[in-house]
Amino acid sequence: MLMDMQLIKSRRDEVEREIQKLQALLEEYSIELKELEITLKTLNRLSEKEEQKGTMHYRIAPKDLPTIRSMIKEALMHARQLGVDGYLPKEIREYILKTYGREIGQQVNTTASRMWRDLKEIQKDETTGRFSLPQKNRADGDMFGDNTTDPSSNNPEQGREAGPGGEA
Repeated sequence: MLMDMQLIKSRRDEVEREIQKLQALLEEYSIELKELEITLKTLNRLSEKEEQKGTMHYRIAPKDLPTIRSMIKEALMHARQLGVDGYLPKEIREYILKTYGREIGQQVNTTASRMWRDLKEIQKDETTGRFSLPQKNRADGDMFGDNTTDPSSNNPEQGREAGPGGEA
């Protein structure tokens, strides 16, 4: 009977060691599973972004890309052709990415704001935040106009067409 007890204790110790090994292995597998889940989520997110953005290869060599100002004007011309009242900065970025394969991020916001506020090359609806091209100046056909036809000007005679008999 003493021998049986010794065998049982020995077997019990062996089983406990095996359980510890299996618990350690289970912990390792659990950690690996979490890492695989994170990797899978990351790859899915990246592949979704690639699908949304299309290929990230330049359609035009980087040295031949137009300036950001030119690309913004082009995007706003596209909006006008579609009959849309301008684009939000996000929509301008999407147009540039789709057309040129170039992600320019927040540069759109700062450049478009400067083009509107300082250079007066584009207009902004401050209510909606949409940028647009100014209306064409009928006198000279200049799409970007000059400051003489700015409706915010203090001159009430400015921009009025002559009435019958040549009166303004």
